[in-house]
Amino acid sequence: MRQFQCEECGKQAKAYGDRQDRARFCSRTCRDAWFLKNAKCRITCTVCGKRAINTNPGARFCSRKCESTGRRGSNAPNWLDVPRTKTCAHCGEEYGPGSGGITHFLRGKFCSRECSRKGQKRLFGESNPQYRVDARRKNRGGIYRQWQIAVISRDKATCQKCGRTGVEMHAHHKEPWRDHPELRFDVANGETLCCHCHWDEHSTSGANGVNSGEPVPGGAGGNPEPSHDRKVVEGVTTRGRAYRRIETNCEWCGTFVSKPLSDTKGKRHLFCSKSCSKKFFWASQRRLSRGDDGSGQQQLL
Repeated sequence: MRQFQCEECGKQAKAYGDRQDRARFCSRTCRDAWFLKNAKCRITCTVCGKRAINTNPGARFCSRKCESTGRRGSNAPNWLDVPRTKTCAHCGEEYGPGSGGITHFLRGKFCSRECSRKGQKRLFGESNPQYRVDARRKNRGGIYRQWQIAVISRDKATCQKCGRTGVEMHAHHKEPWRDHPELRFDVANGETLCCHCHWDEHSTSGANGVNSGEPVPGGAGGNPEPSHDRKVVEGVTTRGRAYRRIETNCEWCGTFVSKPLSDTKGKRHLFCSKSCSKKFFWASQRRLSRGDDGSGQQQLL
């Protein structure tokens, strides 16, 4: 604690903690009164036009309220002098900046997400400027993945050469991808091969192969115990990467389905196609509308 004399009123005051070395006034009232008398910078507020005293020579406002008003809109330091209204490219209505800010508004063309979904131009295939005829990887998550799942599911995840199961399976093109572009996504042109047979089919050296792909007597392959109706198959790919796959039956038509585990995450039901998924959905809706819980008994509404 340090005792000191107030420079405004002359009263004795006490200072504690980190204020001991810099305390000069006994209260804020005395501090403000001293600054009004001794401050040498007189300014004119750019908002209200009042004359004020400030210790900062570059000050432009007389109070916090005027400062908040003076730094808003066109008076803001980063204000962009651009039009604040645009016409939606889909519905034709005028709209202004939203919560995304002015930069998001300048880049956008639509007034809402709904207009963006309906009005944006999507370039597929040859109309896309980045389209390449032989770019095989661009289809990994789309039509190529669907073709791969269809081939492996049709063959019940069983190698068509050696009969192995429970190991990494590949969808192999009977007619080469490069020479027959018209048959690239034809399911009849595909066959299921295990990783080893696929290696041999393309005359590739097995130096980078893995030992965990070898089948185990009984077809276990080191897999975990299967669930009630979904069998999880896991192992290591020929590139040394882990893989996991689900083997089950379509819940509508009963067709065997083999899909990557990532495609089934968070899904309560699995189907072989969108057609079966829609049929299952509408059947469930009809049961709910009748008050049937699936056990054959009507619920009391």
